[in-house]
Amino acid sequence: MKNKILTAMTLLGGIVSSALFANPVPLDFNQLTTQLETKFADLNVPGAQVAVFDDKNILWQNHFGFADSAKQTPVSDNTLFRAGSTTKTFVGLAIMQLVNQGKFTLQDDVLQLEPRLLINNAWQNTDPVRVIHLLEHSAGLDDMHFRNFYNVSEPDITILDAVNRDAASLRVRWQPGSRHAYSNPGYGILGHLIELYSGQSFEHYITEHVLLPLGITQCHLNSSNIPEADLSAGFVDGEAVAFRQIYLRSAGNLHCTAAGLAQLGSWLLSRGQTDSVPYVNPQTIQQMEQPESTLAAKQGLAYGYAKAIYHATRNGREWLGHNGGIDGFLTSYAYNRDLNLGYVVMINSSSASMRQIVDTITQLLAQNAPLPDATLLPIDLENLDGYYRVSNERNQIFAGISFSTAVAKLTTSGSTLVVAPLLGDASEYVYLGQGQFAKAGEGFAKVSVIGNTVEGFAIDLDGDYLIKTSFLSAWLPLIMLGFIFSVFLLTLCYAPVWCINALRGKLTSRQQLWLRLMPLLTVLCLVAVISALFNLSLFETAYINWQTLTIYIGSLAFAISSAIALWLVMRALKTESSCFARYFTVVSVISANFLAVYCYHFDYLGLALWQW
Repeated sequence: MKNKILTAMTLLGGIVSSALFANPVPLDFNQLTTQLETKFADLNVPGAQVAVFDDKNILWQNHFGFADSAKQTPVSDNTLFRAGSTTKTFVGLAIMQLVNQGKFTLQDDVLQLEPRLLINNAWQNTDPVRVIHLLEHSAGLDDMHFRNFYNVSEPDITILDAVNRDAASLRVRWQPGSRHAYSNPGYGILGHLIELYSGQSFEHYITEHVLLPLGITQCHLNSSNIPEADLSAGFVDGEAVAFRQIYLRSAGNLHCTAAGLAQLGSWLLSRGQTDSVPYVNPQTIQQMEQPESTLAAKQGLAYGYAKAIYHATRNGREWLGHNGGIDGFLTSYAYNRDLNLGYVVMINSSSASMRQIVDTITQLLAQNAPLPDATLLPIDLENLDGYYRVSNERNQIFAGISFSTAVAKLTTSGSTLVVAPLLGDASEYVYLGQGQFAKAGEGFAKVSVIGNTVEGFAIDLDGDYLIKTSFLSAWLPLIMLGFIFSVFLLTLCYAPVWCINALRGKLTSRQQLWLRLMPLLTVLCLVAVISALFNLSLFETAYINWQTLTIYIGSLAFAISSAIALWLVMRALKTESSCFARYFTVVSVISANFLAVYCYHFDYLGLALWQW
C-alpha cells in the first residue's frame, strides 16, 4: 500500500557550526531541497514537510507539493500530517513523568496497577508483564488484530475498552522480558495508565504536561478539534484514502507538523537541558534511550527499542528516534549525538519508500564526518555456527509464513559472523567482544549472543530473536512448501488434459473422473483463498465481505476436499488404469493433506478475519 510533479515552496536556510566536522563543510540546504524534490517526484509523494535541527533549535524547514492534490491545495509549514506511532515518544515521556512523580515504577506489575486488563499471561506468577515491558515492547503481546485497527462506530469508547475489545492480542506468547516484538496494544495500555494515575484524559495530560511545556503548539492528539482545512489528505498509490479514527489512540493518534516534531527532537538531543518539561531530567532521557528489559539488553546490548525511542542505522550511523505509519501517511524523526543533528520527514503517502528519503537526508547531514570505528577481535564463542529461526513474530497471524522463510544459517570465521538467510542476501558482522557483533562497516553492536535458554540457544540479531534449530528443521518446511505449490501448479496444468480425455470418452468410470476432479477442486479452493487475500484491503479485513467470506469458506473447503480426496485415493486408486494419473494423484492428494495439517497448526483453517 502516485501523483503530480511536486512544486518546491519557500526555503528557510541555515548553517550548522563547522565545529561538528573534522573537515568543516557547511550544510547545503539548497542541495537538499533539490534532491528531495527529485526524490519526492520519483516516489510519487503528493506532499511533504522536512525539518533539520540541532540541540538548540530548528536549523531549516521546508514544505513540498500538495496537501490535497485534487483541490491543488499546497502544503504549508502549518499543514498537519497524521504522525502515527511517533505518538509513542510523547506517551513514553508522560509515563516517565508519572514514574518520577512516584505514581508507579517501571518494574510494577501492570495487572496490579489495573486488574481490569484482560492480559492472559501463563508466566504471571513468576514473570508478570511490567510497565517497562510495555514501554520497550518486550511483554510478549501480539500486535493489534485487524478488528482493532479503525474505529468507525464507537466514537466515545474508552482506551481501556478499546484495549480489552481485542483481548486475543493480550495473550502473552513467551516469557515477558525475553525479547522484543512491536505491539501497539501495549501503548494502548500505557495510555490508559496515564489516565488512571493522572486523573486526566491522556490527550489532555500530554498536551498540558509535555507539548505545551516544550512550546509545541502545532501538535494535536484529538483529531475532532482539528479544522479539516488544516489537515493534509492521505494517499496510497496516488489515490486519496478516507480519514478514519483508530481504536488505540495512545499508540498513534498524533497530528503534527515537521516543526513540532523537530522541537521535540531538538529537546531530546539536548537531553532536556532547557529544563522545560517537569519531572523529566537529562537522566530520564538517557534512560529512555537505553534498552533495559530484554535478555540482550541485560547482556549489555545498547541497540534496539528502548522506552518509546529506538535505535536505527542510516548510512552506517546510529540514529535515535521513532517512525510512524498510518493509512495515507508516513513519518520519521531521528537524531545523531555524534553529529549533533536530527531530521523530521512527514509525507502524505503510505506507499512511498521512506527509507530512500531518509537516506538522502542523513547522507547530506553526515557530510565528511568520520564513521565510528570498531576494534575487531577473534570470535571466542562456541556453538554459534548453525541454523536459526526467527522467534519473535510481530503479528502471530503471520507465524505460518515466517516459520518456513525466516530462517538463516550462521557461520563464523576469524572475527567475522556471516548471516545467510534461506531467502535473501547474506550479511557480515564483526566481533567486538563480550558476545556482541557490529555489522561490517559500522562501529556499534547490533547483535548479542544470549546463549542457552529454555527454548534453546538464542541470539538477538538487530531486533530478531533467533533460536537455534537443526538443518532438517530449517530446510524441510521451505522445501516441502515449495514442492507442494509446484505440485498444485501441475495439478492445474493437468486439468485440461484429463478434461479433454473425459470429453473424448477415455475416462470410462465415475471413479476415474473423481480421482482427477477432487485434487483439482482442492487446489481451486486454495486459489480462491489466495485471490481473496490479494483483493483485500486492511480496512476491509475487519468486516464480513466477499473476500473474508471466501477466505473463511475456502480454507475450510480446502481441508475438507483434501480429506475427501485422500479417502477416494484409498478406495479407488487400484481401479485407475493410467500409471501417471495413479501416482500423480497420490502425490497431489498427500501434498494437499500435508498443507492442510500445516494450516491447521497455524490456525489458518476457517480463518474468520472479521473476528481476528
